[in-house]
Amino acid sequence: MKISFWQRILLGFGGGINAIKTDFFSFFLGFFYLTFLGLNPLLTGSAVLLALLFDAFSDPVIGTFSDRTKTNLGRRYPYMFLSLLPICICYVMLFIPDPSWSESQYFLFFWLLFFLILTRFFVSIFDVPHRALFSELGGNYVNNSRVMSMREGYQWIIGAGHSLVVYSFLGYFISDPYKWLYIGIFGSSSMLIFGVISLLGSKKVIPELYEWKPKQREADFKILKKELSFVLKSKTLLLFIFGSLLIQGTWGLANSLSFLTYTKFWQFDPLDLRVLIYFYILAAIVSWIVTPIITRYLDKESISL
Repeated sequence: MKISFWQRILLGFGGGINAIKTDFFSFFLGFFYLTFLGLNPLLTGSAVLLALLFDAFSDPVIGTFSDRTKTNLGRRYPYMFLSLLPICICYVMLFIPDPSWSESQYFLFFWLLFFLILTRFFVSIFDVPHRALFSELGGNYVNNSRVMSMREGYQWIIGAGHSLVVYSFLGYFISDPYKWLYIGIFGSSSMLIFGVISLLGSKKVIPELYEWKPKQREADFKILKKELSFVLKSKTLLLFIFGSLLIQGTWGLANSLSFLTYTKFWQFDPLDLRVLIYFYILAAIVSWIVTPIITRYLDKESISL
């Protein structure tokens, strides 16, 4: 399928939803709940872990049902549309607690756990179909790389831009936990705007998208079980999953500790940390440009290695 440059731009903004969620969850969520709200480190870590485990099981289910959905708006569009408002509401709710809530540790724990799970779940309802939509637009490996690079490039730049805003904000209000709500409102509003732009960009391409045959559309747990069992029996896929878990685990641990390390150990001011973000944005732009060029000459395995 041939899509215009402007369609790729509009569609790419949808990556900003996952970018903002991931940026805050990776760098600032633990810092906020541990340092300002006073939640026990074990309870904070447990809430994050349980939410991730739920996410690991919900994503394949969302993908399976999205693949087999048939509506006048296509397979992906309804999920993306219906998830936008819940994403914004659940994300903001994470910023509602204030330091007085620390007197009831378990209430604060369940508040964090509940809205972490819901935020991740609704972001997945948008993001999984959105990624699948992009994979359908390319048509072949090279075109898919061009289309996906637009989405991933937006995701990295928007995520870095979000960090830049948060660092700037914390530079002036880091000692005032009541001001964190403004960070939540900013992130929520940005996700809503990016989602709407992406939905507007995807509407015109819906009639041209691939559609499964009727006998393939049945979405039940027997099919899901069969597909998952295929994954578990494949040594190649298991090695890939195991390697991805190690990479993501290392990445997550490093990111979750980075802000605490910069501000508490190295005694950097949040305003000083903005310099790092400029380099992140530069790296994202370079990879955004270079990746589609590399894919013309190398396959996925060679590039990954």
